[in-house]
Amino acid sequence: MGILALPLCYTIFVAPFGFYFPKFPVPFKSEFTNSAVSVIAVLFAGYALGHIIAFLASYFVEKFLHRNYGFPSDLYIEQCNNQLLKISRPMNGFPIFSSPISVIINGFHLPLLPIYLVVHNFTKLGYYSPKLPLEFRDVVIEKFVQLRLNIAVEENTRWSKIVEHYVANNCPNGYARMYNYLVISGVMRSVAFLSILYCWFYLAHGIISTQFDQAGYLASIHFKNIESPFYFFVGYILVSSFASLSMMTFAKFNRRFFEEGVQSFLLFGVTA
Repeated sequence: MGILALPLCYTIFVAPFGFYFPKFPVPFKSEFTNSAVSVIAVLFAGYALGHIIAFLASYFVEKFLHRNYGFPSDLYIEQCNNQLLKISRPMNGFPIFSSPISVIINGFHLPLLPIYLVVHNFTKLGYYSPKLPLEFRDVVIEKFVQLRLNIAVEENTRWSKIVEHYVANNCPNGYARMYNYLVISGVMRSVAFLSILYCWFYLAHGIISTQFDQAGYLASIHFKNIESPFYFFVGYILVSSFASLSMMTFAKFNRRFFEEGVQSFLLFGVTA
């Protein structure tokens, strides 16, 4: 992911301001050695960038989802308590001003606000609503009692973490399926973060103009008139729709990870 993000980072943060990627001349006489060192440097930079993107995505994408909608385990308990099949609203009501970090996290998603309003007001959040039978809750409680775990299967108790660790240590086949969903959700989390970041760049590039001096350095930044408002709007819809779809895909596989964990937990040790 880091290597794939290098061109995007160059487009967003480097080229618009007249910067350049740093060059590190290698004092080797062999051209093959110079090329090999350059490739290794690019791979290392991509590896480091991938970790940075994953870290930022965990805050700006994953925390946004969990702060506003709750964890999949909390949604499942709400379904059990209210006999609902799909969640039709944010659990926490978009707490934008509840803390400074909420302002920053929710503010990062401002380019997607029109699509969020449409999705959350006119559709049910089926892509994030757990699909487990409501009766599974009682079975989970019974198994917790058997394991002598004094953990309430309620909202805000994170009981699903015990389920994950139990499956990881006792059910390798089930955890392998869980890990597949974990990897996919991690990739889509980073894709969603980069997509939203590109939304900001698209909007800024459409309304802000930069000028450089003769030396190639940034001289001024000013607002500009949009030459083709219709095409600019269409482009914004396409970019923001892709970012929103990435968010929904991440949410879906985050839910699937939870569902697979619960089913593996309940089925472990069951014989025909």
